[in-house]
Parts: sequence; structure tokens; C-alpha cells
Amino acid sequence: MRSPSKKKTKKGFALITALWIVVVMIILSTALIATSTRTLFVVGNYKIRKQVTALAECGINEALAHLIQDKTWAGTLPDNTTPDPLKNLPSNMEYKVSFDADTTGYYSVNNLNSSVPAKGCKGRTIPPYSANIICVASVAGVSRIVDVFIQPASDRDSLLLVQNQIDIKLPTDQGNLNLMSENSGLADLHSNMTGNAINVTANSINLKGQKISAVGNITLTSSVAETVSGTIQSSDSPITIPPMLDPKELDTRGNKPYILPRGTYTKINDTTYSFHDDYGVTPDRTITTGVLPGVTVKDGKLIFSENQIVNGELTINGELSFDEGAYLQLENDDKYYEWGGDETVALGSLVVNDGRISGNGSVVAERNVRFDVSSTINSADPREKINIFAGGTVTMVSNSDTMATFSGFIHAGKLVATEIKNASGYPKDLTIYGGVVVNQNTLEPLPLPPPEPEPVEEKPVMKSLKRAAVMAAVAMAVPEEGESEDISIEERSAEGGEKSAGGGERSASPPSTGVRSAESGNEEDDVDPYGRDGDEGGQPKTAPMPKLVPPEPVILAPPEPVITDGDVVMANIKNLTIVYDEDYLNLINSKQSYQNYNISSWTEYSK
Repeated sequence: MRSPSKKKTKKGFALITALWIVVVMIILSTALIATSTRTLFVVGNYKIRKQVTALAECGINEALAHLIQDKTWAGTLPDNTTPDPLKNLPSNMEYKVSFDADTTGYYSVNNLNSSVPAKGCKGRTIPPYSANIICVASVAGVSRIVDVFIQPASDRDSLLLVQNQIDIKLPTDQGNLNLMSENSGLADLHSNMTGNAINVTANSINLKGQKISAVGNITLTSSVAETVSGTIQSSDSPITIPPMLDPKELDTRGNKPYILPRGTYTKINDTTYSFHDDYGVTPDRTITTGVLPGVTVKDGKLIFSENQIVNGELTINGELSFDEGAYLQLENDDKYYEWGGDETVALGSLVVNDGRISGNGSVVAERNVRFDVSSTINSADPREKINIFAGGTVTMVSNSDTMATFSGFIHAGKLVATEIKNASGYPKDLTIYGGVVVNQNTLEPLPLPPPEPEPVEEKPVMKSLKRAAVMAAVAMAVPEEGESEDISIEERSAEGGEKSAGGGERSASPPSTGVRSAESGNEEDDVDPYGRDGDEGGQPKTAPMPKLVPPEPVILAPPEPVITDGDVVMANIKNLTIVYDEDYLNLINSKQSYQNYNISSWTEYSK
């Protein structure tokens, strides 16, 4: 029989255990509730942040829509043209775009029509022909700011888009300028230069519905004025010039370029070229198909089927051709002083003589490109698709009776075409298919060679050896007693050499110094050229060694960057025809933005 006390003890233990379980359950429930609440708060806050960011972006897009319609717009949003969904926002949601500089806080600046910088919000500088749009949005007390810089994009097709001056001088008795477009829409010949921007002199100017425009003034001089049929607009808005493409963006295959030796390649026959380097860095060789990787020689053409890169200048006396969209990149050789070169061959430039650039590919030169635009008679398609990007000057030449044509895209620091002649030296026609962009580029100069090492001071031992050698030479020239002083220098030298060789006495004597005495008028040897003193028994003195004085260091000023003209110069051409054709610009158009405005920066942050 169990005692009552034991039953009470077991019941008490069960009660305590139950209470502890209840406490643990309460703690767990509280933690679960807190976690759920926190999760709901985070989800809700994330949703609010997304809403406020989207609202601020809506304000930016609404401002852009206004600037597309009117580039002088500087109003406040929302306004009476704001779409209804943005007009009827809940009371806890709002956004604002303001161009009022007196407004405390954040404000926008429209500097699209000015050629000088403007002061912006928070002390920032707004570049010329740009705008800074700031939209401040708030949702449920959470604020967000979207800060955007924009520039006008080129939404116009450009036959010739130039940063500075366009100067075209054709013969007034027969030279005609023809502007055309193979595509629908208006094509431009445009200059961003203020002042005297475009000068055209010709027998006739045929725009054929196209447009000549400039920020500055336009001067057209033609013998047949009524042939100008198109739009002429001065004081126009500037057009943003797209940046030069990187060679990697031109390669659709992503192949690493091969290193092509710098030097001169000359056509020998249809299957052979010779190579020569004036500085001997690379040995001369014969170039046939397979000798250089990615290089083929066929039908007299030097064909690049793979990407190539050259350090320094490349000269081709023949025809350069591209296959499968390959590119040739030419860079400055900053180590030119190591192989004895100079600026003429160290700059990344291309020269093509006695042949054109054909095929389908690109040339990317850090400096200049000079090439022949004479068409080959047996070419199946004289209009190749060639892209030429040159930081410096692109020069077109021709000196044959065949047509002069170029098809593709040119982006350069300057364009020159003043040597378009037939075999007799008279001006002939030039036709350009595609488009041309010329910008004012800043080119980095070649670095200076490293300074020469300072002279090393000679050690005392070396000085002693040199002094001993000098003393020995002087002693050999001293005449011994009994020898005649009337022997000539040449005889002494000869006799001294014979006696020295035979071990006999030396007969050489010092020459007369030719110094006359003021009292007697006779020549006296007042100065012994061998440093002898009569009181010292005719022993030669040791001449002091001259001290080695290091030259003063020459400090050369660092070379200045080269700034290109950004001009187009065309002259002595019989008929100049420029045809805008997008078929030759597909690669370029796919890499550039041609919408109404380019967004140069987009920043989002909180107050």
C-alpha cells in the first residue's frame, strides 16, 4: 500500500514540468510572432522602396518627353500635361521635378542650348549642350532621388558629321558636289563649329533633298546657283559625335590578334610580297601564304583573314584586303629608342601605296592612315565595307585612270582628299558610300627616351695607371745629353722609334717653343713643353690629371599632346559625290545610340 506523501510528490513534479513546457511555448510563440512581424516589415519596406524608385523614374521619363518636344523646356512636374495615373496619386505618394534654382533642395538645369558650362545643384558643373534632371519622389515617408545627365543624341543620318570646319573647293568650271541617300529620310552634311563652319565652292551643288547644316555660318559658292535643291540651315543645334570604337568591339569572333612585324611590305607578284625593316629589328623575308599567321597572298593582295596588331608604322606597297571581318590595329611603339627609331616610324600609322583597301574589315590606327582609293578593274564589287578609325589624319589619294571610290565608315581626327587625280595629273571624280565622322581628338605623344646614365668616377688605381702611362710617354720624348737639338720632330720620332726598337739611345729632342725674348729678340725656350726645370736636373714634372667633371643634367620638357584639327579638306576633285548608305554602317549603328537623348549618367540615392 502506497503512502499519500509519495502521490503528492509525483503530482507536484508533473505540475512543474507542465509549467516549464508552457513557458517554452510562450517564448517560441513570441519569437515566431516577432520574426513574422519583421518579415512583414521588410517585405513592406522593400515594396515601398520599389514603388518610390519607380515613381522617381516616371518623373525622369516625363521630363525627357518634354525635352524631346522642346529642348528649351524648363518647367515643373507634375503639371497639367501629366498623365492621369501620376496626377491622381494617393496622399502618401508624391514626386517633383523643378528647374527653379531658388528652390531649396534639389533642382534640375537645362544647358542643352549653351556652349559654355553652367552651375548646377550642389555646386556641380553642367557641361555645354547637356542637361541635369533630378526627380525627388516620396512614398509613405520613404524618399528616393534619381539624378540623370543627358546629351542630345544624333537622331539624324549624317553623310558628313564634323566637329570643326568643312572646306570643299572643286573646280568652278566643272566640279560638282552631289549629296544623296540610299535610305529613306534626310541625310546631313553637318559641322558643329561656330563662326565660319562650312565653305563650299563648286560649279554646282546638288543636294537632291538632303541637308547642309552647321552651328555657325555656311558659305556656298556655285556657278549654277539654282542647282542647290535641299535644305541649308545655319545656327543649327550641335550633333553629338559618337566616340571611336574599341577594336574589340569590331571583332565578332573574339580572336586574339597576331603580332605583325613593323616595316614595309612590297608586292613582287600575285603570290609574293617582300618584307623589309630599315632598322633591322626583324630580318628581311619573303611573304607568301602561310609565312605569317592569318596572312594570305593571293591575286596580288596582302589579305588579313585574322586580326593583326602592329607596333609602329606599317607600309604596304600593294593592295591590302580583309577577309571575314578581321581588323588591323596599329599602336604607337613607346620603346622606339631601344631599336633606334624615331617618330616617323614609331607612331601607329598605316600607309598603303599603289593599291586600295578592299574586302570586309577594319583599320584602327592610333595616328594616321593614308591609302589609295583607286578602284581595280576586275573588282566584282567596287564598294567594299571597310571601317577606318584613325586618331589622326585620314588621307585619300588616287593617281590612275580608274574610278576613285570608298565604301564604308571613316572616323578620324581629320580628313584630307586633295590628291584625287588621273594618270595625267588632272582632277577626277571621287565617290564615298557610307558615312564620315571627324572629331577633334587629343593624341598622346611618344614618351621621351630615358636619360643617359651619369659618368662613373674612376677608381684611384685607374688614375695611378693613367698617370704612369703619361709619365712614360713624356720620358720617351726627352732628349739625352750630346744629342743635337736641330733634328726635326719627324726625324726625332723616327729615330726614337728605331732606337727604342733596337735598345739604343733615343735621339728625339724637344721642339722650339717659338717664344721670342723681349730683350734679344731671339727665340728662347722659356717654357719647356716636357715640364722640365733646370734646377731639377732636367727631370720631367708629372702633369696633374684633369678632374672628371660630370656634365650638367639636361632636363627635357615632357612632350605636349597633339590636338587634331577636326576638319575636312577636299579640293581639286572633278565631281565629289557622297552617298549615305546604311548598308555600309550596320556594324556602326549597332554599337551607337541614335535615340533623341543619350543618358551619360544615371544615379539613384536617398536624401
